[in-house]
Amino acid sequence: MLRRTLDGMGDDDQEVGVKDPEHDHIDDQNDGEVGVEYRVHDPNIHWKQMKPVVGECYESPSQLRFALTNYVVTNGYQLWFMKSDRHRMIARCGKIYKKDPCPFRFYVAWKYNEQTF
Repeated sequence: MLRRTLDGMGDDDQEVGVKDPEHDHIDDQNDGEVGVEYRVHDPNIHWKQMKPVVGECYESPSQLRFALTNYVVTNGYQLWFMKSDRHRMIARCGKIYKKDPCPFRFYVAWKYNEQTF
């Protein structure tokens, strides 16, 4: 589950994904709180329209990595995967900086009880 969104990486208002009937009561204001369910990522959308959002669930780390890579390529960003394995993923802004640091960073982890990333 994506716990941090791509802060500062574009302001597209259109959310892309598929609503899972079991997750109709999604609360975007609650990040990882008990009892909150999240929508499921639709891997069949066009690669230029992929936009990971907080709370979206992925079937595997490779599916999330694919969606993130498509998003950053489409929007002209750089992304550096610090850690990427079957249990967690950590990425930072790939921009080389000295004067103007890029604050973007995200961390996701495998949810064993739901079998989602």
